[in-house]
Amino acid sequence: MAKEYEVIEDRIQRAVCTADKNCRKVRRGNIQFSPMQKQLMGVITVLKQLKLRQTLKGKPNRPRTRRIQRMITKYKYTGTTSFQSVGQIEEAILNATYAYAEFKKRAQDCRWEYINEIATELNEIDGKGKKHHFKILQRQELTKEYF
Repeated sequence: MAKEYEVIEDRIQRAVCTADKNCRKVRRGNIQFSPMQKQLMGVITVLKQLKLRQTLKGKPNRPRTRRIQRMITKYKYTGTTSFQSVGQIEEAILNATYAYAEFKKRAQDCRWEYINEIATELNEIDGKGKKHHFKILQRQELTKEYF
């Protein structure tokens, strides 16, 4: 039985090595989400975790306080964390969702502005020209959409 596992493990390792050598990787570049979009998405995530914590009192799979604190730090959440009822949390989630929807309406314009800022910073570093860097970043961004 152990011999069969070794044969299977060997085949898996060979398949992984072959895939690493032969498969083409997409060059996604160094363009992240805009900080504003990340924060808005984080607000919704934190509020949903707070709602789960409130509704799952005394039940398994309740989110721990430490996990919520980490999320608050990660997403730079500045809102309130103490709610009196689930209804208040749902109202806060609804408001955050509306804010995110408003942001998404103009997200593409904000995205190009963000890429333009990155191009300006890269121009200051190496002096090749803002237009040059913007074209490269724009191509990377469009490649992301296809994959």
